[in-house]
Amino acid sequence: MKRLAFAILVVIGVIVGVVITAVASGTSITTSMGDQPDLTPQMFIAEPSKPVIKAGEPIPVVIQYWNFHADPSQRCNPAGTCLGSLPNTVTGTPAVDVGHIHVYFTADGAVQAQSFCIPNIVDEVDFVGQVSGNCPALTEKGIYRMSAEFQSNSHVSSLKAFNSPQHIPTSDVRILRVS
Repeated sequence: MKRLAFAILVVIGVIVGVVITAVASGTSITTSMGDQPDLTPQMFIAEPSKPVIKAGEPIPVVIQYWNFHADPSQRCNPAGTCLGSLPNTVTGTPAVDVGHIHVYFTADGAVQAQSFCIPNIVDEVDFVGQVSGNCPALTEKGIYRMSAEFQSNSHVSSLKAFNSPQHIPTSDVRILRVS
């Protein structure tokens, strides 16, 4: 009887170990979530070009890019059901990411952005172009960091597909004074 009880405990232990291993391995993305681009997208903040912007006024932005197809009209609503649920898509030969660009204005020393926008005016030829638009005004005077990042339209960046958000290409940071 003791041997039977011991054997049952061993079997249960093995089953629990297998289940824990399966669950643990499922929490980390180890394969691509959709198609991978052949080319790495690049960008440059073109506007605002002056280091001083006025408080309380919308902020016109222009982001130049290459090796990317901007299509902000197709993006998922961040509150919608497709957030992170669709695979990344690429287009063209060689393949480039399809998506949109996030722009952030973050106060000096802050972690959370005080202003955010997705420029939606696209001027592009052969996956080289620019997006432009107005970001919401900053009302507090001070020093701000402007940055931008590529996103797939499903908000699952191909470069995030391997759990490597540190590898997402972002623009150079631009430092601005709001007065």
